[in-house]
Amino acid sequence: MKKMILIFTLILTFAVNGCAAVPDEVKKDIKNYHDENNNIDPKNFKFTYINTSDLKDSSQNALEKNYKQFNISQNIEFTSFPEEINQMEFKYTDNFEENYIDILKMFFTQQELNSQEINLSTSKSGSKSYSFFNENNRVYGCVSDNGFVSMLKPDAFDISFSYNEPNIKIYHADRNEDLSDTYQLKNGSCSVKDAVDYINNWFEINYKKIAPDYDYRVKTVIVRKHENYYLFEIHTEIIYRGIPLDNLSMEAETDEENLLMHMIYTSNNITIQMLNVNQIDSFTNGTGILQPVKAEKIEECISLESALKFCETTFTDFRNITISDIGIKYTTSPDYDYINDQEPYAPGISVASRPVWEFIIDVNPSEFLREEEINTYGEVRKYIYIDILTGELHYNLDVVLQGMG
Repeated sequence: MKKMILIFTLILTFAVNGCAAVPDEVKKDIKNYHDENNNIDPKNFKFTYINTSDLKDSSQNALEKNYKQFNISQNIEFTSFPEEINQMEFKYTDNFEENYIDILKMFFTQQELNSQEINLSTSKSGSKSYSFFNENNRVYGCVSDNGFVSMLKPDAFDISFSYNEPNIKIYHADRNEDLSDTYQLKNGSCSVKDAVDYINNWFEINYKKIAPDYDYRVKTVIVRKHENYYLFEIHTEIIYRGIPLDNLSMEAETDEENLLMHMIYTSNNITIQMLNVNQIDSFTNGTGILQPVKAEKIEECISLESALKFCETTFTDFRNITISDIGIKYTTSPDYDYINDQEPYAPGISVASRPVWEFIIDVNPSEFLREEEINTYGEVRKYIYIDILTGELHYNLDVVLQGMG
């Protein structure tokens, strides 16, 4: 049981990064990216607003313009935009553990479950989980009341949710990349495309039954060497009515008065390992399942061109930076009583959300690898978020390691 608790803890281990807001509060280290000789003050920048119904055409036009500090990847293309954008509020689901057998049967047969000793545990705050950790059978499963689901099958049991073998290649399934390459998995060969199709179909048929408010789409596939074959590490976006939930920001800050650290942003994605063709060998949905509880439709928002020009004004020391991806995301910020030791992901906890323009900058391994170090990390990125209503800036221009490695 102690090892199972350790695995659960590892899944919820987070990187602590910085947070920023302008125009009222400009992050101190922005001077590292802003040329003080530039006579344009980002605090006085005037954004251009457009009707949300004009987003597609306006954004496509923005991609065709030239920007001083940024190049824009040719792979970015806006074929569609969501019918509506909202100011959202979510909450963590509750009583999810009541149907734990049906949920675990998405991964294990009834016969496999019958051979496990499934235990009910309660945390000090009262949260409940049904779980088993069987070192003899080399299997693990967990379903918690806030919607947290996690499992390991035998071939992934020793790997667990962290793997430090070198990357072979990274595929972006959401960027129209060629996914036809084929790799030898443990029980047969499989193309990246076939793996993506299998996982997308599995979500549509199985997972949407337990979390029907969202669509799910494979975003990234990381190929790693394992023993004498390969495995696919698959990251899946959670999408609410055409807009993904933020899958990058996992950040905390310290309450200086009370000397307590608390979460201010949380990421939302689902991570899978596929070691065998058409099989999920490990699965974790991060912190649990969010339910949308409130939506206020947005009629006007900051245009993409205006957001890009704001970046130029703000990060004036950037040179020859390529923006690899652009989109709209919903951030997620839990609202909880951390002073009285409340868990940020406990059932029923409210989660505030803002729609933001997201700018992704892929990071070349040469920027973060030490001399002769082998790249075992997953996706490595930097990002800039601009609130599409207020222009508030949030960014991380240190490397952000995505993946299990």
